[in-house]
Amino acid sequence: MAPSLDDVRMTVDAPVGAVVSYPGDGSSSGLYGEDQLHQGETDASAFRLDVSGLKPGQYEFKVLLTYTRDGSPFDVLGVVGATVSE
Repeated sequence: MAPSLDDVRMTVDAPVGAVVSYPGDGSSSGLYGEDQLHQGETDASAFRLDVSGLKPGQYEFKVLLTYTRDGSPFDVLGVVGATVSE
């Protein structure tokens, strides 16, 4: 069966004061299993946030998921909210 999604990657845009890191010190994160996702499969991607440079409050982190499907590129933009406490 051909993959439904190819070249799946995720990047996070963090506010000033926060640091985003990815597995293997990469510039983005892929899927755990492989960079393809077949119909009916699930997978995960990871990133680490260092928020020690942020003041307490609520913040938004923009998450960009990129992939190709049938050779055409796609982008999906989402937002993750986080609360930083003292």
